[in-house]
Amino acid sequence: MSHKIIKPDLDLVFARFAIFGMLASLFAVSYVNGHPSWLTWVVMLLGVFSIFETAIKADEDALAANGLAKIIISHSRKLASERDEYEFVAESLDDLYVRECKKTDELKKSIQGNQGRISELERLNRVKAQAIIDLHQEITELKASHHGEVIGHEVHLKKIKQERDELQTLYTQQGINMFKLQKRVDAVIIEIENMYLSGAIGFDTVKKLEQALKGEDSE
Repeated sequence: MSHKIIKPDLDLVFARFAIFGMLASLFAVSYVNGHPSWLTWVVMLLGVFSIFETAIKADEDALAANGLAKIIISHSRKLASERDEYEFVAESLDDLYVRECKKTDELKKSIQGNQGRISELERLNRVKAQAIIDLHQEITELKASHHGEVIGHEVHLKKIKQERDELQTLYTQQGINMFKLQKRVDAVIIEIENMYLSGAIGFDTVKKLEQALKGEDSE
């Protein structure tokens, strides 16, 4: 628990001493003129106590007013400091707002300047997309054409293989016929030789027959 220490003002102290001196003078005068009655002493004492009590209360009120004034001054300084701080913050916010407005304007200008580029990029993208579609169509047609050519080549190859097989069959048949014909020719030659040996025909006749069988012209 803290006790309140009262520090009286010097002016009030001097005033108290002056009042006390006046009362002492009155008491001395009354004492010289005759012994005062006990009622006078009581009144004087009550007056002194009342004066001192009033002086103490006035001193306390003065101290309280002084403390209140100090508190008001302190709060005033604090409010002034806060006001300066608020003004600084407000100025900073104003500067920030101005900078942001400038950035926003620059961004709008940049966006407006880039709209032409964006439109050009969109046009180029559409051109590229159409080129890709056309290329895909050409590839599809080329695949279809190549597939048709492959089918045509396969048909032609099958036809060539069929003709080769037919030629091979014909060649084999001709070989067989040639073999049969050669056997007949050999048999005829042997018969001619037998006729020559038996004297049925002459040598000239044999030669002519051999040339005829071989397909040679006789002289």
